[in-house]
Amino acid sequence: MNPLVEWLFKTPNIFSLSTNKEISDRLFETLFRFISSCEDIGISLTKELLKINFYLYMFNNTYPSQTIDYDDEDYISTKYTSDIVDTFLEMRDISDSYGTNLISNKTSDSLLYFITSNCYVIDDTDLIDVDEYYDKEYQEKEYSEEYD
Repeated sequence: MNPLVEWLFKTPNIFSLSTNKEISDRLFETLFRFISSCEDIGISLTKELLKINFYLYMFNNTYPSQTIDYDDEDYISTKYTSDIVDTFLEMRDISDSYGTNLISNKTSDSLLYFITSNCYVIDDTDLIDVDEYYDKEYQEKEYSEEYD
């Protein structure tokens, strides 16, 4: 059997009634809620594939190769460092509430690396603000009618 699957359905200790999967799912929802709240960060994968990557991260600190460029990684790090630390601390509290130490070998830096390995910065410089476009078009039309 796959070691990851074995680990997921194993209880973290003899006193726990929850499996590593149940605890990881709860931790994932906390992380997913944070990422979803960031308007300028997009997730590179479906939620299901992101969750599988999260299981791998929890199981043995495995990350997909980073496709994000340095500037975007720096942007996420600079803008969201305190939020990522807060999310990490919330996840650690959840893990502790189950009486487990699933997060003990993780840091907020490793969580940042996980996020930058699975997400991208949404570049809205190419998007047109529709209201701004129509306002400008209206002003140009009025101007041209006024001076024709």
